[in-house]
Amino acid sequence: ANAIRNAVPTAPAAPAAPAAPTPQTAARPLSQEEVQAAEAMAPEQQQAMVEQMVAGLAERLKSEPGDADGWLRLGRAYTVLGRKDEARDAFAKAVAAAPARADVLLAEAMAGMPEDGSRPGQPFFDKLSKVLALDPQNQAALWYLGLGAAADGKRVEAEALWRRLLAQFPEGSPDHTDLKKRIEALKGP
Repeated sequence: ANAIRNAVPTAPAAPAAPAAPTPQTAARPLSQEEVQAAEAMAPEQQQAMVEQMVAGLAERLKSEPGDADGWLRLGRAYTVLGRKDEARDAFAKAVAAAPARADVLLAEAMAGMPEDGSRPGQPFFDKLSKVLALDPQNQAALWYLGLGAAADGKRVEAEALWRRLLAQFPEGSPDHTDLKKRIEALKGP
């Protein structure tokens, strides 16, 4: 379902800057002039700037380990750069800094999702259960926990999760229609 997939945090586009950032400036928003200057750079220069910004943020977080939002940004940046192990580590540090934040737990869970499309392990579902306990209407948690329950043959559990999710979509919307079909399919022939 489209909105469901959109509810899952995705890594933002890689940041760019015209000058090498310092640890103090690595997390600040870019000015319009900086964005325009970065857009004029060659792709290799842009990539080098991104790497420098990410390194600056990582360096700053060494002295500010309790900055959950910083760890989230770093994890997302590492994800964009394809550095999956470092992303998982950053998300774990975000959880350590803010264990009661649903968005942080969700980011950590999603970082553990297999890239090959295979079924995630139990830690993925355990984290999503924590997300749902903190945010009972979290679309991503309802969706994936429903998928897991359906795959395990727990039709009643899957239906209950998906019905909670279904109520969040306008009737007749593509997400509502798709989810309703999935719920009906749980009932079998």
